[in-house]
Amino acid sequence: MQAPPVVLRGHENTVWSAAFSADGRRAVTASWDKTARVWNADGSGAPVVLRGHESSLLSAAFSVDGQRVVTASHDKTARVWNADGSGAPVVLRGHEAGVSFAAFSADGQRVVTASHDRTARVWNADGSGTPIVLWGHEASLLSAAFSADGQRVVTTSDKTARVWAISAGALRQALRAATSDCISPEMRRSYLGESDEDAHRGYESCERSYGRVPFYAEVDLP
Repeated sequence: MQAPPVVLRGHENTVWSAAFSADGRRAVTASWDKTARVWNADGSGAPVVLRGHESSLLSAAFSVDGQRVVTASHDKTARVWNADGSGAPVVLRGHEAGVSFAAFSADGQRVVTASHDRTARVWNADGSGTPIVLWGHEASLLSAAFSADGQRVVTTSDKTARVWAISAGALRQALRAATSDCISPEMRRSYLGESDEDAHRGYESCERSYGRVPFYAEVDLP
């Protein structure tokens, strides 16, 4: 006979996602009640309530070492919390629409987010620096994940999944390749995080500097 499940009860609205810690001893849940909660997987004790998001949560996940939790919310932010609830979270702010998913890299140093603004972003988990913006999908992104070595990110969206090289070495290689073959507007958006207008301006300026007529003339610029 099947044993009954452990019921983790306490959220005040729909629980949208749940994930185990690597050791299986805890679970983290994300809810439309604007909180995440960290539970003992056996149901013992009271959960740690992670409160601070301004809208519903769509995902939550542990870092591999179990010390931190990352959450994604409709409030356009992801947040990195100490799993024991201590201290203030690191707020990863920059997306232009709700963040649908967030996950740590295996080493815990970075976070990848997927958003309804049609981009994924790769952040330093401590909030320092500027995120890498992965631009190219034609619809909202639903999820994103790092490869085990942290060199690539896979994203899901508009009937496609896309695999992006996001290591510093890959970025340098792309830039070196553009010394005479100019980076396309799409690559400038993906790798350099430029707006559509700036990407086209930069690309056209590069081509003209070599005396060439720009091949990509996708938009009329003022």
